[in-house]
Amino acid sequence: MAGTQQDFYIGAAQALKDGLVGGTHTINGVHVSFLDALGQAGLGGNLHGSITKQVYRFIIGLSHATGWGVEQVLRNISLPGGHLPLARRQLLLVSSINGAFGDYLEQERRVWALPMQFCKDGHSISLDEAVWGQLPARGEAAGESGLDSFKSHVVVFVHGLCLHDQVWSLGDQLSYGARWEQQGKITSFNLRYNSGLHIHENGRRLAEQLEALLNAYPKKNREAYFSRSFNGWLNFKKRLLLC
Repeated sequence: MAGTQQDFYIGAAQALKDGLVGGTHTINGVHVSFLDALGQAGLGGNLHGSITKQVYRFIIGLSHATGWGVEQVLRNISLPGGHLPLARRQLLLVSSINGAFGDYLEQERRVWALPMQFCKDGHSISLDEAVWGQLPARGEAAGESGLDSFKSHVVVFVHGLCLHDQVWSLGDQLSYGARWEQQGKITSFNLRYNSGLHIHENGRRLAEQLEALLNAYPKKNREAYFSRSFNGWLNFKKRLLLC
């Protein structure tokens, strides 16, 4: 997962390699089809076609080797600021790529493939019960200590296609969840996930994650859901069907 600047650049190298290889395959197919059509019309030769195929195979092989080499270099060097989290624009780019090519990213185990996670203030959280008392509280809840800051009403914000968990933030202003938490009535979480996966798969994962969240949550709770865009609502409905 692209959680740091170093991960982002590793994923970018993978994406550039995939784009170059995929684009070369497409151009190769068009070129070969064109040569085949000329051959059938008696205007081309088999030798030209064979040479063309070899050239494209060389370009594809070179792209794979170069991409692999760049990826290994990025994995084994320490980039300045490489430990820092992704900027909002970078997260938007990664989320957009997930929305368009999510199945491919997961199948090929690309760094940019987003796992399904609950987030707070832009950071993913663990469902380990030991960390609950360390999460920040806001508003009236900020005056409470440890597990007392968590409310019985849990709100989960689910983004839509090609978006990310920080879409609920209002620029420099407080997010929707933060505003409600200031009133001391709810505890909110934002969901981050690969919106390019099939609706059924995301629905199944969401049901599992919600069950894990509520089982680990330190207080008895009831649920409320909010989502943004058509894809978000479909995930919400799928979760209800699965439960």
